Amino acid sequence: MIELDSRIHYIRRPEGKSGAPVCRNLGTERSQGRYIIYLDSDDYLAVTALEKRFECMEAHPNLDFGVFPCILFKHQTDDMKVLFNVENDVDDLDRFLCFDGPWQTMCPIWRRDAVIKLGPWDEGLQVSQDTELHFRAVAQGLNYRRFDYPDCFWRVSHNDRVSESEFLTSRLNSHSRLFELMTATLRQKGLFTSERCAMLGGLYFFYVDRWSYCGHSAAAHTLWAKCYDRQLISATVYRAGVLYMTLSSTTRLPSTLRRVLRRLLRTVYKLTWHPKLFIKTSKTCLL
Repeated sequence: MIELDSRIHYIRRPEGKSGAPVCRNLGTERSQGRYIIYLDSDDYLAVTALEKRFECMEAHPNLDFGVFPCILFKHQTDDMKVLFNVENDVDDLDRFLCFDGPWQTMCPIWRRDAVIKLGPWDEGLQVSQDTELHFRAVAQGLNYRRFDYPDCFWRVSHNDRVSESEFLTSRLNSHSRLFELMTATLRQKGLFTSERCAMLGGLYFFYVDRWSYCGHSAAAHTLWAKCYDRQLISATVYRAGVLYMTLSSTTRLPSTLRRVLRRLLRTVYKLTWHPKLFIKTSKTCLL
């Protein structure tokens, strides 16, 4: 491809560094155009995407970035015909807080000056780097517009060859850091409210619930303790969560009985906890 088009440049990643954020930051640093779009290996732009996005940004010089809808696919771009996520009346910042992200990595086209103002991708995150960057962009008040026609496609079938233990450790550390960064951003920008505090607690409980039920009790307890240490939940909620995790991860009870007891506990908690502690992610928002 490089031999066929001189506009395409191959850049070797520095020794000792790895991960998608490193590559994206390097690409941003070396870029020379007015606009930037970030693409991963499972992303695909429509043939008219570059032309149309350029026209939209030129027609709206006040925008820091524009967002275009994304269609999910497995093998061919038309085999699912499902939008990655749909627009609704919920604030975009709150949607990211509920892992109901309204767009993903390749959906925005960025004005290069705005990316420089926003700051680099966080190279300490192994997963969900786009969630952090987009959350930060909205929190910082960058001017953007969501356009209403899809022009990109995201492959949803992934072949993850990473071992379960490595994957779990990566997810634990990365999500813990992500939630910490989101909390700090809200506080720095004066956007931290009781509602958003509960939403952040809900992110922790979402993963605590999944990990404890799958038998990863230690990881669940570690993450839940960090949630409490960061003062996102009360001592009462923390103790109730510990009870829930213990019940979820025990192997002394039949799985059917465990499911029933977990459901009963969740029903009780929904009556006493802040409702935002129970997040509902979009069915097409892939975590």
